[in-house]
Amino acid sequence: MGFNIGVEMKKSLLIFSTTALMFFVCKQNSSPIFSVNSYRFIQTGVLSDDYFSSVTMYATQLLNDNYSTHGFITQLKKKFAVLDKIDVAYRPCGTYIMMHTDKPLCCINQDQILTVHNQLFPKDYFSYPLLDSLSHVTIAENCFSKIVPLIPSLLSELPADFNQTYDLELLNEHCLYMRNKQEKTFNIIATATQKKLSPLLAQCALVKKKLAERKDFNAKTNWIADIRFADYIIAYKT
Repeated sequence: MGFNIGVEMKKSLLIFSTTALMFFVCKQNSSPIFSVNSYRFIQTGVLSDDYFSSVTMYATQLLNDNYSTHGFITQLKKKFAVLDKIDVAYRPCGTYIMMHTDKPLCCINQDQILTVHNQLFPKDYFSYPLLDSLSHVTIAENCFSKIVPLIPSLLSELPADFNQTYDLELLNEHCLYMRNKQEKTFNIIATATQKKLSPLLAQCALVKKKLAERKDFNAKTNWIADIRFADYIIAYKT
């Protein structure tokens, strides 16, 4: 009899423990994010201070409305599409809300930022130190929607230090100007879908060196290196 009682008690304790664990897990996913006096908003430094402030103001409103963790994340990402991921970490000292953004890829037409997920956002969403490190691309308005999807693959073809030397200007998919930042009188023409750009740019650097040795550069002459041909580069004056 004593043995049976012991077995029944163990079963009861097991059922109670399992139920308590299930309740805890469900509560974590559906309950409000603790007290609004014990949370901290954190970002990775990608967003500007002003824009991040608007994000945290809206997030605070959601917390005051007692949204569940899942509901809080869903509503915040719906309101601010630039947020790619939101992590909520519960700690004894408070709740930490980490906001990850869609990674910026380049600046387009001076006022928009293209991200790695091929989304466009206003430039003022992002911090200025970050913007200084991005490539700058100018796209003609009449082909904007057609060219933007080509930008990620185009940038992947370019060398890592490309942004230090050139800005990009796309007149259409067949005419991409690479504007030299230091030597304004030497520019390169390619296509938006050009392959093997890195070795071609290395060849253009040799062409530029030869022209400099011949003293062919002056303030009144612009040189173009056209690399759109299969087996050769055409350099000419304009």
